[in-house]
Amino acid sequence: MKIVFLINRNDRSGGKRVINALSEQMQKSGHNVLLIIRPGEPQTPQFSQSYLCKHIELPAPLKFISKTPLAYLAFLLAIPKCDVIIATYYPTALIATFYRILNQKVRSYYFVQGLEGEFSGGIKKLFAWLTYQLPIRIIVNSSWMETQVKARRRGGRIHGRILLGLDNKTFKPKGVGHHQYGKPVIIGTVGRTLPIKGLPIFWELVQILQNQVPIKALVVSPEIIEVPHRLSMAVQVTSATNDLEMVKFYQALDVFVSTSFRESFSYPPLEAMACGIPTVITDSGGCGEYARNNFNTCIAPPGDVSKLNEYVLRILNSSSFAEEIIRNGIETAKRFSWKTSVEQMITLLQK
Repeated sequence: MKIVFLINRNDRSGGKRVINALSEQMQKSGHNVLLIIRPGEPQTPQFSQSYLCKHIELPAPLKFISKTPLAYLAFLLAIPKCDVIIATYYPTALIATFYRILNQKVRSYYFVQGLEGEFSGGIKKLFAWLTYQLPIRIIVNSSWMETQVKARRRGGRIHGRILLGLDNKTFKPKGVGHHQYGKPVIIGTVGRTLPIKGLPIFWELVQILQNQVPIKALVVSPEIIEVPHRLSMAVQVTSATNDLEMVKFYQALDVFVSTSFRESFSYPPLEAMACGIPTVITDSGGCGEYARNNFNTCIAPPGDVSKLNEYVLRILNSSSFAEEIIRNGIETAKRFSWKTSVEQMITLLQK
């Protein structure tokens, strides 16, 4: 099959990393894959297989339209003849639908990895809801996401769900044996400025913990993060441009913490598990695809700093509990394979 993904932003978000892995594995399995990047997005490749990406070059007099809705018209015109077109963000779902109207032989899909339009509210929330009503097949990335989309889509129908994968050859423990905690204890998170990601909750947790144990916090982020002045001596912010750098980040930690209020899947805790790091997370919805409280992680209610603090201290103070969390986390991560994800996706695209 010739498969086209429509990419709205060329960043290194979790959703883009999923598309990166899926498209790479699809290409390796014999399909012709192309990722079309919206006009105006930076040329710096954020995908490991940048040869699959097509950046739309606008003539100099038309550069200004990249910041307007007209950019999506250029997006539509740039789509080549294909068998399958996959929208990956709510504005691109409209493009995929129009292309399907123009070419009835094309199968159009909307791969929903989050309720993105609802992050901002207002007109964007309404527009996102309207795209769920389009005559387009919807594929989701978790059971929780399936429930959310069905509740918003007229008729409550979706095309299917895939189980996301993980590269266990890259994300793996750095050694075996008892986890040794250093001084200071190092906790970390993936930081994003979107309110729904709960970064202020992480800052509160760091402030509480630093009064109880010697602590250092590491934050990895694709954005510029402003650390509260009161925590400036205890927090280091870094970035990661590839999976190997993410592994290095995880392996430097004693405990990984996720404070999101809502996630369609929540990749970082699973990656930390695969790297042999105990995790403390909030119940963000999609994490239920793999997270089990007091088995492979510790799960606190969203926004509950006190419970997060309690769980972190329990892991630090009970080596047997920490080792059980680590061991079960590693075994959980082994269940997730990109090979399985691609097989499920191809089956849905051919269905």
